[in-house]
Amino acid sequence: MSEVGPDEPTVEPTDERLVERAVGGDIEALEALVSRHRPWVYNVAVRMVYGPDDADDVTQEVLLKAVTGLAGFRGKSSFRTWLYRIACNHVLNMRRRPAEEQMVSFSRFASDLESSPDLDLPDPDTIPVDRGLLVEEAKLGCLTAMLLGLDRRQRLAYVLSELLGTPSAQAAELMELSAANHRQVLSRARRALHGFMDGTCGIVRTENRCRCAKKAAGFVAAGHIDPSDVRFARPGTETLESAAPADLEALESRIDHLHREQHRRTRLMEPADPAGALLGFLEDPVVRRTLRLDD
Repeated sequence: MSEVGPDEPTVEPTDERLVERAVGGDIEALEALVSRHRPWVYNVAVRMVYGPDDADDVTQEVLLKAVTGLAGFRGKSSFRTWLYRIACNHVLNMRRRPAEEQMVSFSRFASDLESSPDLDLPDPDTIPVDRGLLVEEAKLGCLTAMLLGLDRRQRLAYVLSELLGTPSAQAAELMELSAANHRQVLSRARRALHGFMDGTCGIVRTENRCRCAKKAAGFVAAGHIDPSDVRFARPGTETLESAAPADLEALESRIDHLHREQHRRTRLMEPADPAGALLGFLEDPVVRRTLRLDD
């Protein structure tokens, strides 16, 4: 959906223009807003709750809040900041999801990894995906799951700043923290997560016993990985490392970079069925009143 004049290049409408149109009942404008911002919301959500299905639900909840509140957007900040603040507030205060209930501490996660048997990878003729992809799925799934060892505020600070490359001042604003408090929360998240990786992860320290290639088959046997439905390592998707903006601040140390580098190599996740999500919005009576769809 673009705005063009005679012999003029195509120009994508601003968020604010799309909001104005959507509140006036323009369904295409609403669809453009949802499509533009849903991937960011989803990639925060999936790292807050781990499960893609739960992340879809959280994303839907956030966007529904935003869509039903469009009429209240006053432009005091950018629409992006307004929406992302709604997203951050929601993921900090939503009901706990199943994966959060199961992952109670880093020590519990370390124990679960230790109890998962070290097995040889299955015969390539017995699985529907390449064995390398299976190992990548084990690695990326594990990296995503370990974020649940952080409390929600620490987890969100780490996801925003370390994974998605959000500048510190903006991340603090989104989380409604002072700059000093945000730095403190982020520092605690780094210490806790990196400390766990130092003591457990064979990628970070070669003397650690845990190896993705040895755990992959055990994860399949335990039902943590479905070879026919690879969720975290889907081919063709960008990594956070390539998609997130360049660092605007120096890293505290080389070792911080080593830990963070592994997490930034996780994939940009794609939410399921965006068209279906939009149809769900349009059936909500509050949305219909907000956008005057029944006039």
